[in-house]
Amino acid sequence: SFPWAAAMPSAAPDARVIDASRWLPGASAGLPPGPSQWWEFLLLCTVCWGLFPRTILWVLAWKAEQGALSHLDFQGRHHRILWRDLTGNGRTETMERPLDGVLVLDVGGSGLSEEALRPFLLRHLRVHPAAWQTVAVLDTQKEEEATRLLAKAPAGIVLLAEGWSLSPARMLDLHAKVRRSAGPAAPVKFLVANAGPDHAPVGATEEERREWSRFVDSLRDPAAEIFFYEIAPDGL
Repeated sequence: SFPWAAAMPSAAPDARVIDASRWLPGASAGLPPGPSQWWEFLLLCTVCWGLFPRTILWVLAWKAEQGALSHLDFQGRHHRILWRDLTGNGRTETMERPLDGVLVLDVGGSGLSEEALRPFLLRHLRVHPAAWQTVAVLDTQKEEEATRLLAKAPAGIVLLAEGWSLSPARMLDLHAKVRRSAGPAAPVKFLVANAGPDHAPVGATEEERREWSRFVDSLRDPAAEIFFYEIAPDGL
């Protein structure tokens, strides 16, 4: 009945060994040393029924873990939230590598001017707007021009939108258009700001920030990030 009985019969105690190992109260002064078959039997029991099954389970669990991790892109909303918690609020931090020649797409025609936003783009996003185009304004000519410029923006694209104007369906279409024209690896930066008095840029509200963050996280795009306009202490 033991898996090792055929290969190591000495490690499979039989009836004779069991009888020789019995201790009968009052029949003897003490228990004599048991046959050597017992330590071999106990050792093989530990290996066969303890160590070996656990090793198999560990290998199966390890393979299942590797398979599960290989299908994760870590771009789910909870992944991105955890990453921001670990690294701090990277949405408004200065990037290390400056990018030149980005295309700024003003979604819906916010009225925010390039002159007003250029200092923020240079200082916080570290990008230089080489072209500024309005999209999603039902103007066929402007849409065609934006499509042409998208293919010539290797440094990336900045999608400028007002905080209150989030339309998931429209932004999904625009994001898909950007990816088709600029490719999957082109950096895409969502810049959210509101137009204040005299069309001066002001920051988005907390509710608008939450909604935009949730939307960008739902895109599961590793090359897309969102930034919110902030007025620096020195006014830039």
